[in-house]
Amino acid sequence: QNPFFDFCVVPDSITVINDSAASGVTTLKSIKANNVTTIGMNAFNNCAALTTAELPKVTSIADYAFNNCAQLNIALPSGLLRIGSEAFKGCALITNVVLPNSLNYIGSGAFKGCASITNVVLPKSLNYIGGGAF
Repeated sequence: QNPFFDFCVVPDSITVINDSAASGVTTLKSIKANNVTTIGMNAFNNCAALTTAELPKVTSIADYAFNNCAQLNIALPSGLLRIGSEAFKGCALITNVVLPNSLNYIGSGAFKGCASITNVVLPKSLNYIGGGAF
């Protein structure tokens, strides 16, 4: 773990960010990943300083991927299919959740503890919402 790791631009050749890739990197503030389609379990778990994540091609966000990223406020990409359990749990600054028309699955507790949420727009494509998702 590099304590000075605060900004990450993922090379276009990478399409998957693996499980726990940056978990616990408390100095990480921003990530830009233009061609990543999959965010693994715990990938950015406990990245307390993370404020922005540009992920335009992501289709799957695994369980706990952004868990406890208290500073994060993210716009979900248009091709997103799946949000795992507790993926955004504890992301206290998320206010507006606009779920893309492609989304079909929201895991249990996906947005649990996101105390600032004031608006949620659910798409018609949604097939499953887990318990305590919001």
